[in-house]
Amino acid sequence: GIVLFLRSREAVSDNAHSVDNGVKAAEYPVLIPGLCRARDAAAAGDDTGASNQFYARSHFGLHVVVADVLPLDRRLAGRIQQAKATVERDLSTSAPGLATHLGSLISLAADALNAVGAGDVPLICAP
Repeated sequence: GIVLFLRSREAVSDNAHSVDNGVKAAEYPVLIPGLCRARDAAAAGDDTGASNQFYARSHFGLHVVVADVLPLDRRLAGRIQQAKATVERDLSTSAPGLATHLGSLISLAADALNAVGAGDVPLICAP
């Protein structure tokens, strides 16, 4: 006999949703701590360390949270994009305002995580 396996559109949608949740589960908890480490490195004058922390731990998570917050609050999504672009520009030019700009980005990222109901993830830098 022949056995056919059919996937409904609903199953495909559910699968895509579970992959999406996996990305959020991986990125949301490290977003703020990564930005905090980048800010701390920048404040200590370690631009290379700041860049490494930002790009390795938070850059992709910022894209994820912007995409998630966009349908809920376009203005907040735009503000995060602007703040991220400022930080990226600071990193590429070793600008003196990097730590301050990372602080602003941390605050906006926390607002976005709250807006999307991210759950029990860090929203502030650990003391």
